[in-house]
Amino acid sequence: MATAKDNVMPDEDSDEWEEEEYYVLVELSGISHDEFKNCKNCEVIDIDSPSPHLKLDNCIFKGQYKHTVGTAVIFEEGKEKTEDDVPMMNYLCKTVQKLEMERVFLKPKTSASTTDTPSEKLETTDELDEGTSSEDKAMDTG
Repeated sequence: MATAKDNVMPDEDSDEWEEEEYYVLVELSGISHDEFKNCKNCEVIDIDSPSPHLKLDNCIFKGQYKHTVGTAVIFEEGKEKTEDDVPMMNYLCKTVQKLEMERVFLKPKTSASTTDTPSEKLETTDELDEGTSSEDKAMDTG
């Protein structure tokens, strides 16, 4: 789960900014649990677009919003603990959408001109091997 905060322009007669907080259920594929736990930097790009991107250290993910099967309920750790010294969980919110993120890899564009900026010379690919689809990889491992 990720949290996003937006700064909203103040009213004409107000000096203060408003912050809005959103919770996003994110499902990552293409990264191990240990790699994810060791990530130090996180950057979300175009969270409001139909195809947002996520950068975790040097890993890049491309996503799309999908409906969940049923309702996803999100809890947060409370300050109180159970008899077994386990934190109590408090209800935070629920959602019927999730952001499915799949790892992509950058590769140089084959027809980059000299006037392109460095970011325009790169394109994403979600395939490890040329010509191998995600379904083919799933079949090979299963």
